[in-house]
Amino acid sequence: MTGKDNHPLGIFAGKSNAEYHGGPGTSKSGLDIVRRSLAHFKHARDEREAGVEREETAAMRVGSAEHGILLEPGQFEQEFALPFDASEWPDALATTDDLKARLKEYELAVSCTKPKLIERLREADPSVQILDDLKAMHAEDAAGKTILTPAQWRDVIGMRDAAMSHPKMHKLLTDPRGKAELSAYWRDEETGLLCRCRPDLWVGDVVIDIKTTDDAREQSFERSIEKFRYYVQAPFYLDGLRKAIEQSGEPLPEGLKVPKYFMFGAIEKKAPYLTAVYVLDPVSMEIGRREIGEDLSALADAIGRDDWPGYPRDIRPIGLPAWRTRQEEFNTDEGVYVA
Repeated sequence: MTGKDNHPLGIFAGKSNAEYHGGPGTSKSGLDIVRRSLAHFKHARDEREAGVEREETAAMRVGSAEHGILLEPGQFEQEFALPFDASEWPDALATTDDLKARLKEYELAVSCTKPKLIERLREADPSVQILDDLKAMHAEDAAGKTILTPAQWRDVIGMRDAAMSHPKMHKLLTDPRGKAELSAYWRDEETGLLCRCRPDLWVGDVVIDIKTTDDAREQSFERSIEKFRYYVQAPFYLDGLRKAIEQSGEPLPEGLKVPKYFMFGAIEKKAPYLTAVYVLDPVSMEIGRREIGEDLSALADAIGRDDWPGYPRDIRPIGLPAWRTRQEEFNTDEGVYVA
């Protein structure tokens, strides 16, 4: 993920998802692991270098599909597919008895193996639909693709349609200047660590990141911003892209400008798939910048000392979260405490 390397700095198009995620550099997700513990970071790095693949969850599959259909729609059906559905072929012959019955209509012999029955029937009627043939054709077409369940496919299409009906999202997603999945690399000045990011979509001076969520309401998405450290992602991407541009000394791809704004496109995962667009407030951005500095400093120190501590080894006091104790104090002071 990090190290003394000679990786070129700047903005790059054409890198595959696997090439980007398997390459060098510290990403925002890497900083999230550092924030948990340096021991977790080393474990994740070692597993990746050993080629251990992360198990893909259903939520991850749907999220990847949603990114694909919104950001690279031409690639979507080349990468995702539905399972074979026999109900779409009601006239297809499936069983040996079905084949024999049809052969009898042609007054042909039926005393042979199933493959021979199929061969004989094809000779008699080249247009006949054989379920085994249709399954084989589907398997060939779906080879290498991620298979979504019908419910997942419906949700992906629903989220796509809802996002495209949102005026701000529609404008950004359909802007011909937009570039999806560019890869950016820069060197952190304080630590010398190579850093990287891969914005979902970059349009003019706006970067937008697509987030599928259970609840896109403002008060609910604020909890996601805290839980998933989106307040770190926004400054990491904005500042990082600016540094990548500056450090490379190369002109930006046509249509792009130095980014000024980072937006979250929050799309609910279930019908009616409501969508909202948010920009992080300045206070949260500065908290994110502070944590980025802390995480990179801790990582650089761990690399330099080859020391990867986990959680504290001493016994520590623990209690309710601070917000809960403050709430209890307030209720007691006001004489309205409710047990």
